[in-house]
Amino acid sequence: MPDLYTVDTLRVLPASEAFPGSRLLAPTQADGGLGRALMDWGDSPVNDVLIVVFTILTVLYLRRLVGILPYLVKGLWRWKEVPNLETSMRLSRDRTSFALVMVVPFCLVISRYNLYPLRFLEGFDAGIRTLILIGIFAVYALARRFLTRIAEPRRINYDTWRMAAVSGYNYFIVLTLVLVATAGVSAIAGVNELTVKKILLYEIAVIFAIFLLRRTQILSNACNQFTAFLYLCGLEILPAGLLVASALIF
Repeated sequence: MPDLYTVDTLRVLPASEAFPGSRLLAPTQADGGLGRALMDWGDSPVNDVLIVVFTILTVLYLRRLVGILPYLVKGLWRWKEVPNLETSMRLSRDRTSFALVMVVPFCLVISRYNLYPLRFLEGFDAGIRTLILIGIFAVYALARRFLTRIAEPRRINYDTWRMAAVSGYNYFIVLTLVLVATAGVSAIAGVNELTVKKILLYEIAVIFAIFLLRRTQILSNACNQFTAFLYLCGLEILPAGLLVASALIF
């Protein structure tokens, strides 16, 4: 009669004993930098205050957002919606002021998901990291504006040049709204933090690419496409590239 073996007879061993000397090479936890950033982010009173400030400002500016939002959304598909917004001084002013409001939530999302991973920030409190990111964003915005001023050509119509420059506010508002919505829905749905980070980075890349295309189209109405591309490289692609490079170096 054949021998019958049971589980107890076979003595199934744990993996550590069944494969002596082996090592588990698969990661057992999330990225360390992201994990540390998320661990104490919600406990920071600075971040809590910034969230409250953003919420209050959004409520106060909600009416202005409703007025400009159709132009912003249509501007994703057609560049000619940008001039339509600029023809109204009130809408243009509301757009610019709301873009300033969006700086706070934009930097909050960047800080929350460590989308701009500067190594020297790891030793700071989560709230201080957010404030430093706001400062870095302000320096970037000022540098971009300075480059736009000094590079202003004489042969291109001033209104077209200005329209192309301020169009960045439109896409920045759309980008921030998309990032905040994605982060909020993901938090409610319990989506993995690393997955959310990848989604947010893809959204930034796509909307930035749309902005570059629309700005090129606007400038092409005042100069040839090659000249428009050169201006784009110097005023948008180079500063953005330096920003990405700084994250890799520092």
